[in-house]
Amino acid sequence: MMDAKVSVKQTNPNWAKEMADRVAGLSGKAVAAGFPQGSKAASTTYDNGMSVLDVAVINQFGATINHPGGTPYKREMKNSGVSWMGSAEHQVRFVKKTSKGADRLPVTKAHVIRIPARPFMDNAVIRLQEDKDEVGAEIARKVINGEIRSDTALKQVRLFAENAIRQAITDDSYVPNAPSTKRKKKSDKPLIDTGKMRQSVTSQVRDTGSI
Repeated sequence: MMDAKVSVKQTNPNWAKEMADRVAGLSGKAVAAGFPQGSKAASTTYDNGMSVLDVAVINQFGATINHPGGTPYKREMKNSGVSWMGSAEHQVRFVKKTSKGADRLPVTKAHVIRIPARPFMDNAVIRLQEDKDEVGAEIARKVINGEIRSDTALKQVRLFAENAIRQAITDDSYVPNAPSTKRKKKSDKPLIDTGKMRQSVTSQVRDTGSI
């Protein structure tokens, strides 16, 4: 019986170091997505002065706001019909204080505004959890094979996270807008008005120790 002899020639003696260098850029890094503190998205404001970050937090968790009142309003006919009580149906339409004739209109009294939670960030996390293994494995494979660099891999992770949040804002179902908001926006779909919050979604790469 003859012993088989196997000869192995190492064509790339530096493969281990190259592999380590490829993944080194991912070590200790994490992606913060949404409206990270310190980002332009967090400081972007609406015409009323509220920041996009504040609006995102209010929508995510809901809020109870003690409004001081003082908003001018009009009572308008809802339709040409008559209610079962025999009186014409009316609806309230709020008016900007700067509008012509607003100073002659009645104003609201102090009241409580309750905004229901519309947890779009929670929904985005669910999306990420469902797809992270497949997406993460594909990105890792590309890094290990040298197809992309670690900085490109992190950009792909950022895009993946941002898209999940945008989809949660536009595609998911939440408590519909109140009738007054519906009249103002011409839609009962929450989270979407000017589109500024969705457009402001961004992400940052941070050291894991800073999160």
